[in-house]
Amino acid sequence: MSKLSRRLVAMVAAAAVSSPAIAAEEQGPYIALGFGLHEAGNSNVSAESPLGSPAVQNRVTFDSGWATHGAIGYKWPQNFRSEFEIGYRDATVGTVSGAEWLGRQNAVTLMGNLLFDVGRGTMFQPYVGGGVGLAITKWNGVRAAATPTFTDRSSKFQWQGIVGVTIPLRERLAMYVDYRYANSLNNRFDSAPAGARINDHDDTSHNVFLGLRYTFGKEEPVAAPPPPPP
Repeated sequence: MSKLSRRLVAMVAAAAVSSPAIAAEEQGPYIALGFGLHEAGNSNVSAESPLGSPAVQNRVTFDSGWATHGAIGYKWPQNFRSEFEIGYRDATVGTVSGAEWLGRQNAVTLMGNLLFDVGRGTMFQPYVGGGVGLAITKWNGVRAAATPTFTDRSSKFQWQGIVGVTIPLRERLAMYVDYRYANSLNNRFDSAPAGARINDHDDTSHNVFLGLRYTFGKEEPVAAPPPPPP
């Protein structure tokens, strides 16, 4: 377990012990912000160098990185939540077919999520969900000695699965920790200057977030004043 993941677990445990059982989050709009650990998955890619030559298969690995996201959403009746999320993740390229390479991979994501809160009114409130949207994945200065340099971006459909737990802290403030698996397939990157290409890169990742969610609450209708006495 990495140092960052150990810190996340320790922070969640400390908050859970110190937080009293608070009523479930109110219905209404909310905002959320999370930060955490990003583990980009290995990818089998095909490389053309020069363009038009027979493709060579390579396996790309990545070092541990970081990720963040922000969301605006709405908590509906029957424990459902819908939200729009903007995310960012970043990792260093590790090896290509066993040889060390330089450079970074990062992605900006725009997602629409639907979530279901399984528990209510307890200290731990589990939830599950998923989302679909767009991932704009970029390779920045990816290279090795005597190889072309790849600095390019690829925009592809992305889906993600989410499972987590909410820990209420105050009446409208809650902490959450969740795991998200993200998947964006068949990315392509051209070298700069042109002359080589990476095809079939699957940007998959495991992400663990610790964040805060603030619910503004649903406005209660104002009762009409009673009629004047006759």
